[in-house]
Amino acid sequence: EAFINTERSLDQATLTLIGYKGGELHEQINQDRAFVISPFYIFQHAAEQIQEQDQSQSVQVNDHENGNGDGNENNSESKSDDHDVNDNVVGGPLRLLGVFDGHAKLGERVSEYSVRQLPQLLSSKLESILSPSFEETKTTTTTTATKLSEQKQQIQNAIIETFIEIDKTAPAHESGGCTASIVLQIKNQIYVANAGDSRSFIATYNRTTKQTDIVYVTREDKPDIPEERSRVESAGGMVYIPPPDRVQLGASSRVVYVDKNTGSRNGLAMSRSIGDWAAGVVGVIPDPMVKVLDIEELVDNANSSSSGMECDANYDLLNGENIEDEKREEIDHQNCRNKDEGSDVEVFAVSATDGLLDFINVEEIAKTIAMSLYIDDAPHPLSACESLITTAASQWYRAKNGRYRDDIAIAVSKLSLS
Repeated sequence: EAFINTERSLDQATLTLIGYKGGELHEQINQDRAFVISPFYIFQHAAEQIQEQDQSQSVQVNDHENGNGDGNENNSESKSDDHDVNDNVVGGPLRLLGVFDGHAKLGERVSEYSVRQLPQLLSSKLESILSPSFEETKTTTTTTATKLSEQKQQIQNAIIETFIEIDKTAPAHESGGCTASIVLQIKNQIYVANAGDSRSFIATYNRTTKQTDIVYVTREDKPDIPEERSRVESAGGMVYIPPPDRVQLGASSRVVYVDKNTGSRNGLAMSRSIGDWAAGVVGVIPDPMVKVLDIEELVDNANSSSSGMECDANYDLLNGENIEDEKREEIDHQNCRNKDEGSDVEVFAVSATDGLLDFINVEEIAKTIAMSLYIDDAPHPLSACESLITTAASQWYRAKNGRYRDDIAIAVSKLSLS
């Protein structure tokens, strides 16, 4: 199997697998892309300002202390890198991950363009939102709830605008398009955006109970969803709904459109995507649905849930035992600690294309990835991704008798606050 575009670390991984769509093996083209950018640099202008100021301050200090301006021992301490700028201005980590699933003729060009250009375009938009004035940011220590709410909405709008602009500039003039599913972490906020039938999800893992929970998963933008179908039909398009027996075999609803190059009628198995301009004429849009989550709230909720289960279990145990009141109180305090004393809950993100999701459910994916990220003797995250993809590829082989297998891509990352 040809695994390509791999990326690995203890905190993240990406992996894609070329599919098989008929013909010779050397003719196969991988149309899927996966990426993780951590840290996600956005403060280039602020970084330049910091370096200029620090260099100036360094010269002044060296002149004063040494009398001749030759004091290199101070330079390394006073200069800041981009990662420092991210943390100083935002007050926490920035990460970006996601997948793009190309489809139709030359869809790989659209997915390749998207994976290269979307991070850069989004970065430029976020810099203007998060750091409108670097000097002002340095001296501001508090932010009102209203300001935070406005900023959150601005970031959501920036993500939507980025998808729309990538769609307009993508090399889709001949044919093709791609899905886009991304997860953006800015400090304690998670922004999940999706257009198409790839999916991203956010999950928590409890190190004490070993429990993994899906807290949010994007929907598949399918044409038969009532509001999606209404938009397509209002634009003059038509949605094909397969009969129930074909749905059971995996058939999808489709937006019917006419290929401008061939004049033939085609069906697109999604109602939102990047590119696919011919389908865009009949109501297919690039606008993603964006969900915002708070990491601290997710951790608190998971802690409350696990603490409640632990306390209930110990309450039953204590009521069933004849022990002294002092011992009962000791056990109660040990097992029902206040959540402020610490947390064993971790948060992570996964983005995957339908080549994986058609055969492995998100719960199984989450459990496999959680083990690889947080259990010391478990397989490396990249090995976990390979195991999931290999399992899905085997399922494709059995389902299609070896005649077809979709491309597969996955991106995973911890969403820690450090």
